[in-house]
Amino acid sequence: MDDFRILNKVIDTSPHIICIIDENYIIKWLNSYALKFFGKDVTGKNLKTLLSISIDSSNTKKNGVLTSRITKKKKDIILEHRIVNAGRKPGPGLRVVITEDKTEQVKHEELVNSLLQFESILTRLALESINIPLKEIDPHIEKILKLITKFADVDRSYIALYNTQGDSLVITHDWCTKNFKPSVASVMRDLIPVSWKRKKKNEIIMIPDVRKVKYPKNSDPSKVFSRNIKSAMLTPLDFNSNRIGYLGLSSSTPFEEISDVLKTIFKISAELIVNLYERKSVNSQLEIAGMIVAKSSGMLAYFDSEGCIKSASEAFKKFHKLGTLTHKLSIIDLFKKSLGTSTGADKLLESINAALKGEEIQTEIWLRQENKVRLMELSLHPDIDNSVIKGVVMNSVDITERVQLETKILEVMHQERKRVGIALHDDLGHDLLAVAIKSRLLSDKLKGVSSELSEEAGAIEQALRKSIGDVRDLSHGLIPFKNYGLEFREMLDAVALTISRNYKLECEFKIDPALDIKDESIIKELYYIIDEAVMNSLKHSECSAIYISMYSQKNMVKLKIVDNGKGISNNNKTESGAGIEIMKYRARSIGGLLEIKDNPGGGTLIECIFSEKNNSI
Repeated sequence: MDDFRILNKVIDTSPHIICIIDENYIIKWLNSYALKFFGKDVTGKNLKTLLSISIDSSNTKKNGVLTSRITKKKKDIILEHRIVNAGRKPGPGLRVVITEDKTEQVKHEELVNSLLQFESILTRLALESINIPLKEIDPHIEKILKLITKFADVDRSYIALYNTQGDSLVITHDWCTKNFKPSVASVMRDLIPVSWKRKKKNEIIMIPDVRKVKYPKNSDPSKVFSRNIKSAMLTPLDFNSNRIGYLGLSSSTPFEEISDVLKTIFKISAELIVNLYERKSVNSQLEIAGMIVAKSSGMLAYFDSEGCIKSASEAFKKFHKLGTLTHKLSIIDLFKKSLGTSTGADKLLESINAALKGEEIQTEIWLRQENKVRLMELSLHPDIDNSVIKGVVMNSVDITERVQLETKILEVMHQERKRVGIALHDDLGHDLLAVAIKSRLLSDKLKGVSSELSEEAGAIEQALRKSIGDVRDLSHGLIPFKNYGLEFREMLDAVALTISRNYKLECEFKIDPALDIKDESIIKELYYIIDEAVMNSLKHSECSAIYISMYSQKNMVKLKIVDNGKGISNNNKTESGAGIEIMKYRARSIGGLLEIKDNPGGGTLIECIFSEKNNSI
């Protein structure tokens, strides 16, 4: 055995298990590391039995290395064995077995592979979460929980959300191993440790021992965790800065620490779950809003935050000649087809964008359908949840018939004004003049009788002549021109004369020289719109000056009337006054739209946009 002693000195310090065996795998010699590994001298024992070595080809690698697994002190150990012939010739005889402990290396490789696989699956689940249908969200969440349970090697992964009242946590999604039966489905809020409530979003709550947690006085582990649970881990779920619940995992096997990798995965999973719940909430609201809209008898449509129509009533679809509604139809594209360059096209697009930013909008637009022109009154109501705009409900009302009636009423008003104006000028004015002349004659006759009586008759004459002037002014106001054959420039002169003579206002005109409107009905209504605007400014805005401009813009004409008063936001009477409504009627009667608002530079702005070609209905 002298050779063994020499060999022992050379290899005794090796960090591997080295044994010399005979042809029957009986150990003849082993180094110090082997003695330490086995804990005793195993000379004469069968190495195959001790290390579970199998000569089966399935356990043999390409380079002839054998692998085996043994359990030592309740731990799995993975070993690799290299068997080398001790003699010069192959065949039965002594052999050297070199055994390496590959447990850490193999576990590390398994962990890396597991992480790569988990990352791949998690990435796939995250990608699948984009635009996921509502009915697939819950199964998708269960996939994530199943993945966490298996990866963390625990008994249970779950989601506990606060109920509507906020007084308890209810487990809404749960994934357990085959042999684990949960005994807790909900927990009252008062039974939860205060420290959990104070944790920030995605902050890990480590619970190595559920018995050592500081619970409220009326609580204990059995009221919070299922039976046999020893350790747990939680992370808060926050949505729009509100705590909605927790993502948790529970284990019947105690654990002191959780790897940083698992903590990271846990946080990512929590974020993914919150995003899915947000999508679920949005989809639920969209479906509810869509159902309400679809069942409505009015012309309603619901479009999402991207402007895509999600639902529309039958009346809306019929009016816009829509067949099967596709979710990629844009509300802007739909109206562009009907609007073209008509009155209010730009205004509608501005209104839709404003509604998508959270503003309540009411507006009017003219739509052309085939050879017909229709006036639509639109109301846009944003659907807002926790300061997030989910979509917009659009209510459309066809007010064409109402406007036709307004136009007829305006025409009757014009005719009545003309009749009264002519009666004042031609009849009452002439009668008053006749009485004034008689008063003058009477005054002359009374001079020889009584100077006092003569003066009284003269005073009566002067009063009558003043009344004649008032009647003349009143009749001119009612009929600024006796017939409606004036040209556009003459109408502007009449406006300027009326303002300077009757209203004592500083007035500035800025009219595009190239602008020349031919339609007499448009000229007539423009006169009355300007006149009404000036009167409103005088009554309500306390202005001292007014600026009137008119110019062409994209095949349309825009009239702007601006005063330097206090503005509409400081005067509620202006907004609801009858004068404003009458101006709107007049604008509609010529196929236009009128809007009143605060002027950015101060004062009030009245804006009327219409086509040079009368689009009246």
